[in-house]
Amino acid sequence: MQKNILVFTNGEKIGDGIIKLPLLSEIKRRLPDRQLIWMTNKGSTVYNNQLKNIAGQFIDEIIEQADLNPFFWQRISNKYNFSKKKFEYIFDTQKAVLRTIALKRIKCSYFISSAASGFFSTK
Repeated sequence: MQKNILVFTNGEKIGDGIIKLPLLSEIKRRLPDRQLIWMTNKGSTVYNNQLKNIAGQFIDEIIEQADLNPFFWQRISNKYNFSKKKFEYIFDTQKAVLRTIALKRIKCSYFISSAASGFFSTK
């Protein structure tokens, strides 16, 4: 089974995208055998347009506007089926607690988030 990494954002404009490029490079350098998936919740990412040529060497798949749902009685996403997916790592790059709760519903071995002072991160 392919091990993979999910990086979650709320979308990037050009400045955010440039600032996060070293993160992409470092993840691929340290974990070259992992598939890197970049996901946005409501917004879009410049890695799918303006910075696609640069980011494409690091990102294996982009999921835009996943529209995650924090409520356990509803599907995690109406657009994507995450119920059968499991990630080795999920990196949450935003701090909104409700989005983090929604993201936490996706199965993973290690969850890393700064939301609520790291409360939701794997200990």
